[in-house]
Amino acid sequence: MWLSEWRKRGERKALLRGFSPYLSSKLLERIATAVNSPPRLPERVHVGYVLAQVRDDVLDDIPAHFRKAMDAVTEAGGLIDPSPPLLWIVFGLPAPWASRADRRTELAARLVADLGVDVKIVTGHADALFGNFGNKHRLTYSVAIEGFGAVLAALGRTDYGHSMEISCKSEQA
Repeated sequence: MWLSEWRKRGERKALLRGFSPYLSSKLLERIATAVNSPPRLPERVHVGYVLAQVRDDVLDDIPAHFRKAMDAVTEAGGLIDPSPPLLWIVFGLPAPWASRADRRTELAARLVADLGVDVKIVTGHADALFGNFGNKHRLTYSVAIEGFGAVLAALGRTDYGHSMEISCKSEQA
């Protein structure tokens, strides 16, 4: 426990030192004390999503396929959670879902056009929680959708070079 506290103090000092040319020491101390507030809990929302898997049967090919997929995804927008060989893309955050309903199908078509038989894709929309997940040692900002197991199962049934749209329980789109 003492090592953890020592690291926290070191990180805090380094952070404060970086801002010291711009802010008074009194203000920096106030900010440092306020940082101990708990992280924001996940919130409910309805989102559109794309789950893509680049071909992974030849390990050395994954980086090139993944780079191509990331280029298309970056242009399409959305919240991206890359974990090679998988890409998890969510649309509708922070803007309302209805304003981006067609982005997922456009992205799926672009991925198949760019990568051909080196990618497989599942698209859909679902109720979700977004925000901070984890514990006091490790937090991650991400999105968890209802029925993600069905999305994974659909990805397993999809052939490379194809995409599949799946429906969700609540039709809010």
